[in-house]
Order: sequence, then C-alpha cells, then structure tokens
Amino acid sequence: MRFIRNERGLTLVELLVTMGLMAVISLVITTALITTNHVIRHNDDENQGLADAKVVSERLARDLRDARGIATGADQHHLVMWIDFNSDYIQQSSETVTWQLQADATSPGHFDVTRTVQGQTQVVEARTLINDLAFSYSPTPPSTELVATTMTYDALLGGASQSRQVTFSARLRNAR
Repeated sequence: MRFIRNERGLTLVELLVTMGLMAVISLVITTALITTNHVIRHNDDENQGLADAKVVSERLARDLRDARGIATGADQHHLVMWIDFNSDYIQQSSETVTWQLQADATSPGHFDVTRTVQGQTQVVEARTLINDLAFSYSPTPPSTELVATTMTYDALLGGASQSRQVTFSARLRNAR
C-alpha cells in the first residue's frame, strides 16, 4: 500500500495574503489599545483633579465658615484668617490659619495647597495637581464677609485633559 502525500506547501500569494491580514488585525488591535489608554489617562486625570479640588474646597469652606475674620498678610495667593479656636474673642497668634500654594519640586508647573496653623506643622491638603489658586475678599454689609476662591487644576500638565477651573465662595459666619 502506498500513501500519497501532498507536499505542495504554501504558495507565495497565500503567504502574502496571510501576512496582510495579520498586519490589518495588528493595526486594529494596536489602535484600540492606544485609544483605551488615552481614555483611561483622561478619566484618571479628571478624577484626580476633581478629588483634590473637592478636598481643598470642602476644607477651605469649613475654615472660612469658622473664621472670625481675614488677618493681616492675606493677598491673592495667600489666605490668612483668624479662627477663634477657644472662643475667647481675642485673636492669638496660634489661631492664625494660612492657606497658600507651594511649588512642587517633583512636578514643575504644579503646586501643593498647604494649610498652616501658626505654631503647628504645615499640612498638604492637595498635592501636585493645582496649577493656580486665587482668593478675593470683599467685606459686604452688614458685618458679613465673602471670600471667593478660584482654583485651576490639571493632574497631568499637557496630558490627556485640559485644565479645569473651580470657583466657589463662602461667607465668614463668625465675623465680628
């Protein structure tokens, strides 16, 4: 009994068609992976920025509600306020709270938002996401004071998303 084998193999045309199909499939898969990575980076950038902006705005609004007044030394990028921690209506140096931006050495263009109570350690409320933070203060009658805050954030400068801006204002409820 004799077995007949088909030892023909692949033709050049079959090989080229297979390589062309594999190239198209690889291109589609690579494009899908790049697009997915871009979307994930964009969403992560947005989420990081929003989370930090939320922490800063909530903590700052709480301090402003508790403050008795804006202290000397406040300007557009430094908010200095007096919070009467012991409710004695006497301003003491240990009751001075300062909010400010501090340049971050590891991420040029980004700043840390810090909160410092005089005589205590500085606390970083937001790390390396904020691009700009501006305060404006306007006393309005009768004996209430309004502080407006504008914060610009972008987790990845030049990254997947653009800078976003958050603006909020709070009244000093305990102003004297």
